[in-house]
Order: sequence, then C-alpha cells, then structure tokens
Amino acid sequence: MRLLLVCLLLISCATAKKKQAWLIKSDEIAKRFSKDMSDIYPEMGSFLGFKEYDSVGLLPGEKTEEKKRALLKRWKLMLSSQIEKTKDKNLLLDFKILLDVVENDIKWDALNEMIGSISYTKASEFVFRNLQSLINDQSSNERKRSAVDRFKFYMSSEGKENLIDASIEYSKHTIAKRKSKPSYYPYREAVLKYLENSPTYVKGVKELLQQSGRTDWQSEYKLFVKKVAENDRYLKEVILPKARKSPRLVKEVYEMSLVDRGIDLKPKVLISQGRKDFEKLYKDFAALAQKIADKRALKKKDPFSVIEHLKKDQVSSAKELGRLYNNAALRLAKIIEDNDLVSMPKEDLIVRVAGDAESKASPIPHLIPPPLIDNDGVRPEFVVPSSSTGKLPYDDFSYEAAATGLTAHEGRPGHDLQFSRLLESPVSLIRSTYAMNSVNVEGWALYAEDLVMPYLNDEEKLIAYQMRLWRIARYFLDPEVQLGISSRKEVIRVHHKRIAISKEMAELEYQRYSYRMPAQAPSYYRGLLNIRELKKKMESRYGKLNLKCFNDSLLSFGGLPHKYIYDFHEDFQKCSEKESP
Repeated sequence: MRLLLVCLLLISCATAKKKQAWLIKSDEIAKRFSKDMSDIYPEMGSFLGFKEYDSVGLLPGEKTEEKKRALLKRWKLMLSSQIEKTKDKNLLLDFKILLDVVENDIKWDALNEMIGSISYTKASEFVFRNLQSLINDQSSNERKRSAVDRFKFYMSSEGKENLIDASIEYSKHTIAKRKSKPSYYPYREAVLKYLENSPTYVKGVKELLQQSGRTDWQSEYKLFVKKVAENDRYLKEVILPKARKSPRLVKEVYEMSLVDRGIDLKPKVLISQGRKDFEKLYKDFAALAQKIADKRALKKKDPFSVIEHLKKDQVSSAKELGRLYNNAALRLAKIIEDNDLVSMPKEDLIVRVAGDAESKASPIPHLIPPPLIDNDGVRPEFVVPSSSTGKLPYDDFSYEAAATGLTAHEGRPGHDLQFSRLLESPVSLIRSTYAMNSVNVEGWALYAEDLVMPYLNDEEKLIAYQMRLWRIARYFLDPEVQLGISSRKEVIRVHHKRIAISKEMAELEYQRYSYRMPAQAPSYYRGLLNIRELKKKMESRYGKLNLKCFNDSLLSFGGLPHKYIYDFHEDFQKCSEKESP
C-alpha cells in the first residue's frame, strides 16, 4: 500500500554534476527497484518520470498481485544482503529505508489477506486521474499523445482484456476466495460517493482526450462509457449490498496506516494530546476574534461570527481566484526575503486555477509535485479549484484573509519550497521518494505557516489560527472516528460551530477520517511537533541557531523522516549563533 501512496507524494530531483560514491550507488539501486515496480504498476513509473511507461497501464488481477509478491520477496533478500556488507553511513540508511518500504508492503499484503479485503475499482476516477497526470499545462506534447495510447491500452490491453473488465473479474475473484472465510468489504459511503461523482469523471476523461492533440480515441471512448456503466452497475448490484455500514477500519489496519504515514504514537495518545493543545490555542483564537470584532465594530465577537463576516468578501471567477492567490504569493515572497526566513527558489511559484472535473476530483487547493526522472523543466504547481457555475465547492479558501495562510502552506515557504529545493539541490532518489511520508511532508508545511505568522495582519492571523486548530482537530478526531468515539455529528460540530469551517468542508473532513484518507489527517500536527522537537534538540546541543540556516539545512535532507535527521546533527553546527572564541 505504501508503494502506491508514494506516487501521491513524489518530488523531483535533478542530476547533480558531481555525486558522491554512496549517492551514485543509492540512486542506481533506487532506479532498479523503481523500474521493477513500474513493470507491474506502469502508472507509478510514469509518475516517477520514466516516460516509457506513459503509454501503458495497470491490468488488475491475481497474476499482477503474484508478480508483485515475488518481486518484493526478491528485493527483501537483496536489500538485506546489501545491508550486511555496507559500511557507508549514508548508503546504509538509504538501504534500510528502502527495505522498510518493501517489508511494509509485504505486511500490507498479509494483512489484507488476513482480513479478507474485497477488491473494487473506481473505474472512471482511476482513468481520469491517470490521464490527467499526462495531460496538463506543463506536459510535453509527446506525453499528451502518449496518454491516448494509455487510454487505448486501458480499453484493449495486449491480452485483449480491458482494464474495467479485468477489474470486475478480479473483484469477483476476491469474493470467491472468501466464500468460507471472513470478508472485508469497502465502506458503503465511499462507494456511493464514487458513484455520485462517476459521471463527472467520464466527462472529464473526454475533455482530457480532446486536449491530447490526437483524434483517434473516439471509438475507445464509446467503449469506455459503456464499460464504466457496467462497472458502476456491478458496484451497485454486488458490492453495495454487502458494503460496510461503519467507517471504522480493522484495528490492525488503522494502526498500520498511522505507521505508514509516519505516526509512531497510538490513537489514544493522539486524542489526549490533541484535545489539550486544541483548547489551549482556542483561547488565543477567541481573543483575536474579539479584537477584530472591536476594530470593525461588529456586534457579535465570537470566532464563528467574525469569520463569517470575513467570508463575505468572496471571489468566484477563475480570473479573480488567480489574482487572489498570485497576490498572496507575492506578499509572502516579500515577507520571506525581508525577514531572511529561508532561501527562495530561483523560479517563480506557479498558481493554476483548475476546471470543473479536476475541481470535483480534488476540491481543496493543493500542490502537484513534478515527475522525478528526466525532468524537462516541469515545476511544482499550486492548483486552486473553481466552478464554471460561479459557486465554489467551499467558501473556506476564496477570500483575502484565507489566501495568505493557505499559500504559505501549499506554496512558499511550504510545499512548493520543499519540492523546488529538491529540483535545485537534489538528494538521493530514496530520500526524495521512498523515505517520504505524510508527517515529514505536511509537518514542513505547518512549520512554514509558523514562519510567516508573526508578519500577518490580524485578519490573516485569525484564519491562520483557524487552520492550525483545524489541523489539531484532525489529530484527535481522526482516531476518535476510527475508535468509534466521535460521530459525523461531533466532527461537524467541532469544525463548523467551533472554528467556523463551512458545513460542506466539515462534511468533507468526516469523509476524510472515515474513508477518503483515514490515518493521514493526524500527520500534519505530528510533523510540526517533530520539527519543533528537532530544533529544540539542535539548540540544546549547539545553542541558538540562525533561523534561515536551520531551515535551509532541514530542507537539504529531502524527504528523510525527522527521526533520522538528528543522526546528522553535525550538519546544523554551522547554524550556531554562538560567538566564536
């Protein structure tokens, strides 16, 4: 499972002019492993940047799973052997990280077998996302044309069995295997939500193909529409009647999912710490809301009322959204440079406003990382959802006070800066991909918000507090939903009533905890706490550190989990502000 998640967390890495011996060896192993996995999961190779996989795709089935199991077993033996004879500190760490990835995927296979996971495919969404990765504003014409070949492969693979038929057959196979054993069906709401969105994805696929520069896809598209209807009918008739009515994952699955994200604490520890920290920050949040209410002569001074007042200043058109977020990016760039917070990338931040289908698939502003291998100038891309109807999916991100904090998170000094740094100052492929988890990615983005918060105006700071409370709420609500402590009603109450997030977004948060990404939500605050603890340890060792130097040094480790960075503490000694003797 972690290997599939790697694709959603990729960052680019250019080829260094001079590489140390350990780095050359590490990258050689990483590329071999990546290509072996990509032979089974071509979309993974394509995301990584291996263009030879752009024109092909996955064909689900037991044979594919058998190939993966055999491959993982072989790589486990090989990496274990390499670790035994490796002396170099850096190379040894990289091999251990990759071995952990392999062993983790083996554990997932065993766990899914134990609980009897039933396979099903969100066919239209799967095809849309894997064409969208090739057909976008930054893609070359070659990759856009290759996307049509991938689409043709999906609709009529080499074995003459198309993707959707193969998916249905594999689902039937997993059901047949569990006839006399316990089985674990998907959560009912997850299936229903896909079925609701499926027509939008079908339309989105056509729109993407029209942008490919080719016209030889019409007959395959007609087949695609037909096959999606068959797949969705299968889900309604076979999967839905037996789907789980509770969002709760099996205990072992949830706890392993936390570890997968980089969270090494038990659910009850997250809940206890999260609720305590939430109430502590809420006092500052309420006090600032009252200050703004007094300044603006508002009758109601509670956070909900004040934020509802700020939300009245909405923008709706794609042009206005683009202007809003580009202005926020310019303002943040000046804050970063004027206050010497961190070294900025050479290239400008890219902000793009998404269309309807893409906004439906990803309704929250987010960053799209560039490919890893053979990058030909593709940059990270900050994407802002929109709506052609003039009514945005949520009103939480489309007003001035919200744009600055969100751009700090997704843009600079947040995610874009992480990924841009690795374009300009590469680390090993293992550290920029396979070491990456939600904690070290999202932790930096929250830390980035901390860096700029002192320089924001009161309105911007109030929304920054709101966003911080949002992430702390995730720290305890996600495990509470999975432990059966909190319901949908409680999730919506905390997010909507207490911190003034829209009801629609509060509902999306519940979906996140229950089936979209259970166990991922606590990673934001966990990562921030890790960075704070790391900085505290470094200052305990070397005294007060220059902030810009510390931040640049932290970014230089790429996707390396925080728990490993302290082993390289000497890299931070240069940041000490102690006077020379």
